[in-house]
Amino acid sequence: MIPRALATIVVELLEWLEQSGDETVNPDDAVRWLENISGTLQEVNHDD
Repeated sequence: MIPRALATIVVELLEWLEQSGDETVNPDDAVRWLENISGTLQEVNHDD
């Protein structure tokens, strides 16, 4: 079973990608997402 935090990131990322559609992704949004993902992955790592 995957940790809840990791599952949350996957769902949020998929929702964001779906909303992006065929348009190009705003670089600022992409950086924000990478920061959020890395922060959550660090939390998952500390929970082990």
